[in-house]
Amino acid sequence: MKIMRLYGPMDFRIDSVDEPSCGPGEVKVKTSCCGLCGSDKPRILFGEVPFFPSTIGHEFSGIVVETGKGVTTVEAGDLVTVVPLLVCNSCVHCRTGHYGQCVSKQFIGLRAENMGAFAQYNVLPERNVLKVPVGMDKVTAALVEPLSVAIHALIRIDFHPGHDIAIIGMGTIGQLLLQCARLLGAKRIFVFDSDDNQLDKARGQGADYCYNTTTEGFFEHYLDDTFGLGCLYTVEAVGLQATTMLAIKLCAVHGKVALVGYLDKPITFLSDEMRFLLENEINLFGIWQSYDLNFPGDAWRLGIHYLDSKKIDGMSLVSNIGTPGNLIDLVSDWSVPGKVTGKIMIDFDGF
Repeated sequence: MKIMRLYGPMDFRIDSVDEPSCGPGEVKVKTSCCGLCGSDKPRILFGEVPFFPSTIGHEFSGIVVETGKGVTTVEAGDLVTVVPLLVCNSCVHCRTGHYGQCVSKQFIGLRAENMGAFAQYNVLPERNVLKVPVGMDKVTAALVEPLSVAIHALIRIDFHPGHDIAIIGMGTIGQLLLQCARLLGAKRIFVFDSDDNQLDKARGQGADYCYNTTTEGFFEHYLDDTFGLGCLYTVEAVGLQATTMLAIKLCAVHGKVALVGYLDKPITFLSDEMRFLLENEINLFGIWQSYDLNFPGDAWRLGIHYLDSKKIDGMSLVSNIGTPGNLIDLVSDWSVPGKVTGKIMIDFDGF
């Protein structure tokens, strides 16, 4: 089969490898569409992967081409969304429903050799493919994975309707968090970003208050708008020292902070920030992907439902739909600030 593998920064090559065979309880899927995640940026631009050659792509949909003995939930011809976390299903964490903490987990599109959206075919355990409703298109089906992350974050902090929420970072996950919070009955939604274009998008998605974090006095305006109380729920979806500390400062007494953005560098709690955290008894919640009881978890099934029912507008986040042939041109734009304003999707039909 054909496989598009990364050999170094911006160095993709199309190779030929043995096509995987489908065993009992397994499903063979042909890649249809893949979304590029923010976590793919350092992998593609700078070669930050565990090994070379590496197969990229974990947000994807595909068509079932073969099923193994005993498979009952899908059949050949079904459009499915792929669950990229491979778990042992037997360790103490898996047995208690904490699949994201599986001691021997592998992740398709990063640590699983020759597995990922950039491979023509993937053979997966049946539990790693979810059939999407008839009528859903392949691009929307590929958006289930990032949407599940947003939903999982709100589940983890036990978000309740009728409360205010602050969201930092209006990238893909931030925009999805905004839509989910609105859908789930948030009273007022306060969003923060350093890019006015992203804030304009947020207004269009129903944000009540938008703050450019490069504007002097934005924090004071936020305090005025929340009557000095802050928000009971805050979500950080960037992954930086400054935004992590801001998420804490935005939080109300006894509030909850969800840390969704991946921190790949050490952060330091200064004494004032730590004092604020302790005095106000703020709860920090680490968010790691989107997996929970009844693998892959409620966030995935809700994500499919919300997209199918049009309660969440996934396509509003997509700025480019390309092909493997113009992938390098598309990802090169990541290096130009403000040029990529939405999600890049890669159409693999015909690959």
